[in-house]
Amino acid sequence: MKTCSLCQSTKSRDEFHNRKDRPDGKLSWCKECVKARSKAYHAANAERIRTQKRAYKAENAALVKASAAIYREANREKLNAGYREYAKRNPHKKQFTTAKRRAQKLQATPKWASTKYIALFYELARLESDRLGVVVHVDHIVPLKSSRVCGLHCEHNLQLLVASDNLTKSNRVWPGM
Repeated sequence: MKTCSLCQSTKSRDEFHNRKDRPDGKLSWCKECVKARSKAYHAANAERIRTQKRAYKAENAALVKASAAIYREANREKLNAGYREYAKRNPHKKQFTTAKRRAQKLQATPKWASTKYIALFYELARLESDRLGVVVHVDHIVPLKSSRVCGLHCEHNLQLLVASDNLTKSNRVWPGM
């Protein structure tokens, strides 16, 4: 048993962090007190700590990038499992990201397009699919890639369609054709 010098409570030795330079090999504060002090310190100095972290990342950009790459490589399976689990829980967000990437590759997203409203279309498609019991797609009214015309990936060119209707439409039909 050991007494914490901060809160004066007696606890088992397992409740104290190891400290080799101490005679008994344990820190004089209990783990709870260390945690509370650390939390208070970080709350009081949050902006300064954030500024220091930004400065370190700016000064050591190559090192930070290399460390992140090493971590990703060492934990690839764990990260991929997390991404897959996230995609299962949020299919509308995964669809939004996929559509956004495809539109960027086609250079079909104008600067004035609102990603917030585009993301809402994918959320609405998920909600409508749940409500109707059939799959609902987010469709581009004017296709992004066609032999005759190329539309834009923006909120004004999106509509919700039942999957069967969207798949029969394909890239061949659009208004004013």
